[in-house]
Amino acid sequence: MRRFVLRNQRENNRLLRILIYFFVGLNFLNWIAPVLSASTNAIAQYVGAGIYFLLDPICHQLPDRCLFIRHLPMALCVRCTFIYLGVLLGLLILYRQRRLRLNSFLVYAVFGFVAIEIFTEKIGLYANWSLLRGVSGFLLGLFVVLYFAQFAIPNLKTQQTEGSGTAIKTNKGTHS
Repeated sequence: MRRFVLRNQRENNRLLRILIYFFVGLNFLNWIAPVLSASTNAIAQYVGAGIYFLLDPICHQLPDRCLFIRHLPMALCVRCTFIYLGVLLGLLILYRQRRLRLNSFLVYAVFGFVAIEIFTEKIGLYANWSLLRGVSGFLLGLFVVLYFAQFAIPNLKTQQTEGSGTAIKTNKGTHS
């Protein structure tokens, strides 16, 4: 049983690392696209345009909802940018700390805040406010990862040794 738990833990670490690298790359592409597009080098401009094209399916890329670098909009809107930054932070938290319990009231409060923010913008109570879109996107990305990780990744701890205070948590309970 110990080998199974440790192998599962290594596989979970590998998956988390792959996801972390993916979201680091996604955020990097988002930030570098306008820099490359504003370059005087034709090849860099083509690469920048390719990044915009690559990220087009995951975001509407409306310029009035994007942050600007070098007078060009980023490849993702403010909300998507901060959703992916929140996802990245959530993955880093999971990689660093295996056992994480979220207060359900806090999770529902965050999801409610995001839903209210999106609804009030849709009905026209306020215009495009980038700060609020960024905060709601960041919280959404962070809490989606942390909330669903509670169900997807089992709470694994290392084998208990004399005096270490850690234990393996299995389906049958905690073993010393």
